Amino acid sequence: ATSDANETTISVTEPTADRTWTLPDKSGTFQSLEYTILDKTTNYTVVAADAGKIITNAGAGAITTMTLPEASTVIGKPFKFAVAQALSMNVDVATGDQIVPTTNAAGDMAWADAAGESITLVAIDNTNFVEIGKSGSWSDGN
Repeated sequence: ATSDANETTISVTEPTADRTWTLPDKSGTFQSLEYTILDKTTNYTVVAADAGKIITNAGAGAITTMTLPEASTVIGKPFKFAVAQALSMNVDVATGDQIVPTTNAAGDMAWADAAGESITLVAIDNTNFVEIGKSGSWSDGN
């Protein structure tokens, strides 16, 4: 951007076949694959700004409930939860929202309790979160 001692370099590797990358017709920021970890020791109300972070139950002494914002307020935002300590982690939703396909009814929470289990959820419309990644055995908690 400016001529100084700090520069940004974008490199391209010689392809082994024809490759196409298409930049969308919209503004935005490219981000690296570095994650911020939020270690929660008690129940926690997730906010939109937590999207893209990994939320854990590290240091928790009992069941930890992570409550998602209403789906309608975070459409397209990813929320990742990881069980860091082998204690039950509940991921709760607003009364009218559902985690598809993990839960079988609106308002039900998903839970897991083995260290290393994780789930990534994205709101796809006003009432539904979907799994875009899951490890372990997350179950319907209601």
